Amino acid sequence: DAIIGMSHYEKNDLVKLYGASLEKISVIQPGVDLNLFKPMDKKFAKQYLAIDTANIILFVGRIEILKGIDILIEAFASLPNPSKKLLIVGGNPAKDNQITRLKKKAEKLGVVNQIDFIGTISQDKLPTYYNAADLTVVPSYYESFGLVALESMACGTPVVASKVGGLQDIVKHNKTGYLIPSRSPDSFAHHINKLLENQSLQNSMATEAIFDAERMGWDKTVRNLLKLYESLLFALTNRMAIK
Repeated sequence: DAIIGMSHYEKNDLVKLYGASLEKISVIQPGVDLNLFKPMDKKFAKQYLAIDTANIILFVGRIEILKGIDILIEAFASLPNPSKKLLIVGGNPAKDNQITRLKKKAEKLGVVNQIDFIGTISQDKLPTYYNAADLTVVPSYYESFGLVALESMACGTPVVASKVGGLQDIVKHNKTGYLIPSRSPDSFAHHINKLLENQSLQNSMATEAIFDAERMGWDKTVRNLLKLYESLLFALTNRMAIK
């Protein structure tokens, strides 16, 4: 009776790739838990995580090729700022073959000592990582929505992301972060460095990010979902009455 897409880009893909009926598709974006993901003092967050490096770049997600971590590591290696650290949250560093491969890549590029593979952490600890970071990078080849970007924004941390899928609905280019249209590590590095070198830009994007994220809480998602169910029930009731 109805199909839910998580973004307008997913809606188009459902029609184009699967022949879904356009009339049946409703776009209902997932939300973010604003009680959990919210701004906190950056200095406190860094102290809590025992990080004293000046510039912190964060990646959160599954450790797989689709997430574009190779692009991020290459971009990170080319950054001119020597006081930098990349935190990669996700996977299992002790068992994950992809992490082993990424560590070898980082070693070859001479930045393995500046990258921490944190592994999987509990949801309640994620806000501390977002708040400790200067920016979050989402270099994915595709994202149907991009919840990591929204969580980061809710914590007041700007996002540098690939211009793909649902990320285009979340990240506002030049306002809450940057959308990168290419798979070029140089392009990612340029925009990452632009944020790291300009604290006032970082602060203004943080303010815009929080404002945008506050309009995408789970309460809005639930309201939209209930409206869809109610419309379906109304249509069903009318059909039964006619019969």
